[in-house]
Amino acid sequence: MNSRHLCQLIAVRIAALTAVIVGFSLAQAFAAPTEAKAVAVKGNVKSGPPAAPVLPQVQQGSNIHVGHAVNTAEVSELLMSPFQGSAVRVLEKSSVILQEADLQKSGEKVIGRKAVLELKKGTGQVIVDPRQKTDIKITTPQCVAAARGTVYQTAVVDKETTVTIVLRGEVVVTCEDSKGRHETVVKAGMKLTTRKKRGEGGKEVLGPNEPGPGDCVSILEPATKAELAGLADLENVFGGPTTAAVPFPTDIQTPIEELLNPKDISGGPIVVSPEQP
Repeated sequence: MNSRHLCQLIAVRIAALTAVIVGFSLAQAFAAPTEAKAVAVKGNVKSGPPAAPVLPQVQQGSNIHVGHAVNTAEVSELLMSPFQGSAVRVLEKSSVILQEADLQKSGEKVIGRKAVLELKKGTGQVIVDPRQKTDIKITTPQCVAAARGTVYQTAVVDKETTVTIVLRGEVVVTCEDSKGRHETVVKAGMKLTTRKKRGEGGKEVLGPNEPGPGDCVSILEPATKAELAGLADLENVFGGPTTAAVPFPTDIQTPIEELLNPKDISGGPIVVSPEQP
């Protein structure tokens, strides 16, 4: 056998062995569904199947199931954790559905975490420990906000508008229309307003560059200090995503008023929650 044929044979065997190894690795990796935990509840917060006529009240320590809606009344909030290293704060007069919550596993080892929340109305704030391999997305009627290792907020302002504000890290906001997929990277300290104009009926007369009904319109600008203050407050609760030895407290007996006020817990210990199965 000449050297050329020998090299070809070796290359074929290496490719075959690589395919077997990759296939074995993929077979070992799987997604294990999990649930979010209600870390703290303030006021009137309810959760259950979206189509249910009456939703039960959420208690501290309750599980928020995948596919269930969370509704907060006026002057009411929910702080929930889909998994270790992340938290979602649902502000007052908001409605969100937990569409997905998975632990990506290889055998018994957790190699990633993924959650998708559909924000119907109101405001959701997200904090993710950058040291964890975590993917949390918030979807709205206008766009999808995706981040890994960050602190950000997404709000459905009205039927046409979503506003995303980033305190730390980066968030990629994706809006799709008839012209394609539009992605905007929102960096720390910035605010992105995403609009999809709704048709009013009849044919509109548009200018050469004027967006029509259903077209994405994105405006990127610096966020105000007031807009960032609420997110800074959430970050400080956990000691900051990059400085805290343990980023997320799990004492579900602590009232949300204390959790949301850093000075009230500055001297207390922070306890790690176990990874939910």
